[in-house]
Amino acid sequence: MKHGKLATIIFLLIVLSSTTALALGFGKRSGDPMTGEDGPDLVLKVMEQAVVVRDFQQFRDVLSDSFTYEADLGTISMYPGINWDHWDVSKEEGFLKKFLSPAVESALNLTDKVTERGMPYDQEARYELTYQMTVEGQTFIGGALFVFEEINLRWYLRSWKEIMPITNEATGGFYTNCGEVRASLIP
Repeated sequence: MKHGKLATIIFLLIVLSSTTALALGFGKRSGDPMTGEDGPDLVLKVMEQAVVVRDFQQFRDVLSDSFTYEADLGTISMYPGINWDHWDVSKEEGFLKKFLSPAVESALNLTDKVTERGMPYDQEARYELTYQMTVEGQTFIGGALFVFEEINLRWYLRSWKEIMPITNEATGGFYTNCGEVRASLIP
């Protein structure tokens, strides 16, 4: 009788150990970095912080694999040699690696002027915001629509679309937006 109980306990321990080992082998291991964020606002904060510390991987971790950038008509006409319709995550990665270089002296502000936060619906959220990007002392300001997507309870930036010209109050002219920065820094 005692051998039967002992054998059952040993069997249960083996099954439990095997199940745990399989779960660790196929799932996320403890200590692996999390990607995405808990919400769209945190995605924006991560993007800003990644520029401050010049951390490409931190920035990349909050971009969707299906990321797209949509330039405004002015930028498209200024840079006809760039195929803006095919600006995807690989193009964005090439741009980001140069943008995050310490030599570029870049800065990014996305969180100060979020003018509209669309409530998440069907694993998607839309924000309209005015952003500021600085590269080598030159300021670029634009209005953008950011589309975020939720995948497995984590949020990622799926699309950055330029949506409005921003007027320079001092001169009455228009600021250029980050399409110009992307065009000048693509590999």
